[in-house]
Amino acid sequence: MSEFLKALDHAARQSNWDDYEELWLDAIEKETVPFPEFLQAAQRALSMNAGDRAGKVFELLGPQAGALGHKARRAFYETLVQCLPKQRPHRISLIDVYQEEYGEIEGFEACVKSAELKESKEPKEAIELFQRMINYQPGCFIHHKSGWGVGEILSIDPVEGAAMIDFEEKPDHRVLLEALPDIAKPLPAQHFLVLSWRQPEELRRLAQEDPIELLRRVLATADRPVPLSRIRELLTGSVIPSSDWSKWWARQRNAIKQDPSIGVSGGRSSEFFLLDGPEAVAKSVERRLSGLDFKQRLRVLRELVDELSLDDRPTLQPHLEKLLSDLLRGDGAAEIRLEALLFLRREGGIVEELPDVADLIGEHDRLADALNTLTRQEDQKEIIEQIRSHHPDEWPDLHIELLLTADDGPREILLQLLEDAGRSAELDALAIEVRRVPMNAPMFFLWLVRCAASGGHKNIPSLEGITSAELFRQSISLLDRLSLHLETSRDTTAEIRVKRFRHHLSGKPLNLLQRVLENSGVHAARNIYIGVQASRGFSSGAQQRVLAAILRAHPGALAVGKQTSTKATLDENVIYATDRGLQVKRAELEEIRNEKLPAIFKAIGDAAALGDLSENAEFTSAIEERENLNRRALELQSQLDRAQRIDPSEANLEAANLGVRVTLFNRDTDEQNSYALLGPWDGSPDEGVISYLSPIGQAVWQRKPGEEFEVELPSGTVRMRLEAISRYETEGAGAKRS
Repeated sequence: MSEFLKALDHAARQSNWDDYEELWLDAIEKETVPFPEFLQAAQRALSMNAGDRAGKVFELLGPQAGALGHKARRAFYETLVQCLPKQRPHRISLIDVYQEEYGEIEGFEACVKSAELKESKEPKEAIELFQRMINYQPGCFIHHKSGWGVGEILSIDPVEGAAMIDFEEKPDHRVLLEALPDIAKPLPAQHFLVLSWRQPEELRRLAQEDPIELLRRVLATADRPVPLSRIRELLTGSVIPSSDWSKWWARQRNAIKQDPSIGVSGGRSSEFFLLDGPEAVAKSVERRLSGLDFKQRLRVLRELVDELSLDDRPTLQPHLEKLLSDLLRGDGAAEIRLEALLFLRREGGIVEELPDVADLIGEHDRLADALNTLTRQEDQKEIIEQIRSHHPDEWPDLHIELLLTADDGPREILLQLLEDAGRSAELDALAIEVRRVPMNAPMFFLWLVRCAASGGHKNIPSLEGITSAELFRQSISLLDRLSLHLETSRDTTAEIRVKRFRHHLSGKPLNLLQRVLENSGVHAARNIYIGVQASRGFSSGAQQRVLAAILRAHPGALAVGKQTSTKATLDENVIYATDRGLQVKRAELEEIRNEKLPAIFKAIGDAAALGDLSENAEFTSAIEERENLNRRALELQSQLDRAQRIDPSEANLEAANLGVRVTLFNRDTDEQNSYALLGPWDGSPDEGVISYLSPIGQAVWQRKPGEEFEVELPSGTVRMRLEAISRYETEGAGAKRS
């Protein structure tokens, strides 16, 4: 422990708070104490219930923290918020730091709100909850603790509080969000277990080209030393053929044991573990950056800046200097060099050698392209300020040009600047022009759709009375035109813009579509459905995903207008059913999700509390029941996604089809029976219903009164005649005999 920390601890134990604060102020003024020690001192104060004392002086380091890397700033504000929980500005600063790190995640705002980062009286608990929640978002990887292997989170349903996860051993599995931290732990995308599932070829490459790095990734899978037998179990088969293991290990053993980043325990059974220390870090950094091109090196350096501690940061300096050298030589595309320049200005410590930002901005044909290629909000803000300062006279017009072509991130910055300049009234004129010619500003048009759907158009009165459904339908047509234009163009920037536009319309979790459907009736939903169905701008998978979402929100959308069931042929991928049949299936699904699954999760917890799980019959039974319920819920949801409503009032009475009552005469027994011709969920022959999928239903399909036919039944061939067709009435639909 340093002398500074010892002196602080002594003053705190003696409750000598004047000396305590004097020690802080003296260290800050003389700049003799490194930032990590200040951070450690504040954290020690929290453990001694003296956080408020430390916080008053710790917050004086705010300017110094702002000049540090992201990881250090995050630690600073996390600690400061816990020391001074009533200081709201510090909470806002912490959320801004989180925004830099997690802002690209779809559920970021929801996590901030759910964790109560702004209001919680217990900030430590709020921070811990936020960290747990943010690690379980679409695209994140996790590892199941009870045998399902690695999983990738596909989507989050905040309404139902559940996540759809693609596990190795259980694809497309639905899990309650509240249960995720207990049953799975987050994994980085480059973790050995993730790579062995998604990119085994990368591990095979490492086995041949960099075996030490491969072993480091294996050792990172455990918090304790890993025996050689476990290493062999993980590597043989998918990475190294079992027959080649002995030779491979014999070639690598000495080099691995001599590597300073890997430790080996003594004794008969060798156990391997990762070593800490600057030498190990330097070697690891060297490996990760070896052989990378300019763009890849920039990406990895950004990751390392966040991952490494302040003490380990000096190991990056040679690589930052190499990045600068490549930048000055002109390596990489203009947009990548611009990002590298901004990164080096912030992290490199070599500002005087850097080129001027304005020079790199000038290499872009359009200023908006320079702005949209940046992924970090702080970079976007800096570029906007650079453009303003270098083009003061042209800025009013440039401001509007950038606003019309900007993506979501920079658009918010530009809108705020427009409001600050008192120019908000210009938005409505822009909206009118873009609605007239949306091809000129497709991303701005999508923003108008979002404004109409959320009601956030106080500065755009021309949107009053225009439905978001109509604008969304127009955006589908706009996607078709953009896609057609792209086919005849070689503009790579345009290709990126079209991909982003398409993602807003069809990318999971379909936020924009869901919001539009919430504010739309069934007729509007049908128009959107027809537009998506006819569109050539969607991939097949995206089209089916969007169509299913529309029907899930408005099951009766396809029943509006001409009844589909009057067609001579039926879509074999669709399940047709009446409102009654649909309600039965929805009720079963709701019972599983709202009653049976919560009950089984409780049963699993109760069974786990009984002790040894290997001999716990109650636990095993509860797990099996949970899997059966999840499987049934997925099956029901899939069926309902494909379901289409039968409306008997729209049925065509000229021929046997969905929604009619048919009277059949059995020529072999001289019996006459009347049945409703409906779907497989609507009842049985004993209830006076035959399914269109049944042998009789298929045999009578599209026949007219008086036609005779034969049908193969389990009891043999039966000769029948269609006597009459009448309208099916939902009440009193029992079979009639004569």
